[in-house]
This record gives sequence, C-alpha cells and structure tokens, in this order.
Amino acid sequence: MSVTNGIKLGMIGLGKMGRAMAKNIMNNGYKLKTYDIDKNSLQYVSKLGAEIYKSPHQLANDVDILFSVLPNDKILNKVIMSKNNGILKNLKPNSVHVCCSTISPYTSLKISKIHEEWDHNFVSAPIFARPDGLENGQATFMLSGHEDSMKIIKPILETTSTGIYDFGTDPSAATVAKLCGNFLIASSIESMAESFVLAEKHGVDRIKLKEMLTSTIFDCLIYKGYGQRVSEYDHFPYENAHFSLDLGVKDINLVKSIAKESNVHMPFLDILQSKFIVSQSKDRGHLDWSAIALESKD
Repeated sequence: MSVTNGIKLGMIGLGKMGRAMAKNIMNNGYKLKTYDIDKNSLQYVSKLGAEIYKSPHQLANDVDILFSVLPNDKILNKVIMSKNNGILKNLKPNSVHVCCSTISPYTSLKISKIHEEWDHNFVSAPIFARPDGLENGQATFMLSGHEDSMKIIKPILETTSTGIYDFGTDPSAATVAKLCGNFLIASSIESMAESFVLAEKHGVDRIKLKEMLTSTIFDCLIYKGYGQRVSEYDHFPYENAHFSLDLGVKDINLVKSIAKESNVHMPFLDILQSKFIVSQSKDRGHLDWSAIALESKD
C-alpha cells in the first residue's frame, strides 16, 4: 500500500503507545485522523498533522482502516458497541479494524465475529514495546485475523516496528501470543529477583552478577532491561519507559483466565499472580511491573 492511494487511516486511543504509533505513521508520509478523550493527547498529534474528530463514530464513518490502541477489554468493547458513539454501526463495509490492545483472546474472537456480521474485517495486532521503544520504531507486532487486511496494514506497521509476525487467520492467535510473551517477561523478572537476592545473601554484588549474566548467557533485551531495574531496585515509573504493575496484573489475570479455560496447569503463573496481588496491596500499582521483585527482598 502506498501513501498516496487514497486509503484513509484513523486511530482511536492516543495514550503513550497510541501517540508513539501515530507519530511514526505520520512521519512516514501517512495522513491520520484521530480521536481520544484526552485533550493534551489530541493537541500533541494535531501539532504533528493529525486531523482531530469529536467522537469515535464520526471518525469511524470517515476511514477505511481504523487502529484502536486502548488499555483493556472493557474500554474496547465500549468504543465498539456504545449505542451513541460506537464504531460498529459507523464503519463502512469492507473497512478494517486493527486492534493493538492486549486483550483476552475470547474478546478478539467475539469482536471479529461481530465485525464480520457488519461486513467489516478485523485484525488483532498487539504490540511488544514500551512507549519509548515504539516511538523509536523498535516494536514487535503479532498479527492474526483477516488475511488480505493483514497484507494491507503491514507496510503501515513497518513504520513503527522492527518485526511483524503473522500468526494466521484465527483472530485470537495474536492475543494468545502476546499474553504468552508477557507471562515469560514476568517470569524472567521473578527469576532474576530470586537469583539476585540469593547472590546478595552470600555477599555477591547483585549488579556485577547482572552485568556478567547479561553479557554472556542472558545477552538479550528483557534480561538487560529488567535486569537493570531488578538488580538496582529501580522500579520508578519513568515517562515513556514504563509498564505499570497495575497493567501487569491485568495481563497476568488474562493469562490465568485462558489457562483455566484451556485446562492448562501453570503453577509458576499462580506464584506470579500472588506476587502481583500482594504488590498491589502495598500501593505499588503505579510503579513499573518489575516492582514484584521487591517481594523477594521483603
């Protein structure tokens, strides 16, 4: 798809992730129509050249491809199904809804079916990235859903990513992949927390241990990034370099729900879930989700 073929792009949800995506898309020559309830976010993208709309349904009526970058299932369902401002009844036939949220795979299936009934095409496209990584074009996207639509949106997503992975036509597949990835990240945080406490108890410098491990057998993004946070007890919610513990709870609960539905026993998930719950009870929900590591120290 070229930037001059007349296809109209829209985006609903201009939080940190949505703003970063919008910036990259427009910086690569695409025009973008946008909506959000936050005026500051609208002002930001407006200065970048985005066209601002007053409601979701007005935006939906004027685009061919609509990206939604919303925080959870509840808000996504409201934006789609609301009687007064919902996008469902206002998207044109054969238009594409690209959902970039981390949601339940059962929500993806439900939404895809509803869109199909209205002659819309649906694609799940959750993101692996923090806002700063996404803004630097370093995101990873997982795609699943309507096959032809995935081919159309891929060049757009390439403006803000280093990797796009096709998980097929099942709209729930990409969301399952994202949740599995988040479970592994949280598991890595917990494993590092326990290892560094053990090292510290024996007089080993936890930061030096992290540096050795992440320069050798664990030389990868997650261990380096979260290894720094865990080893230095640095769980501060830095602007654009932060995934909150509260959002981590949401994702771990989603993993728990699909594991239960699928009859998959995940004992380490049970441990993680309890760590998140206790951390929330200690008013740590606003911190980076790596703050579950403090439970090993406590």
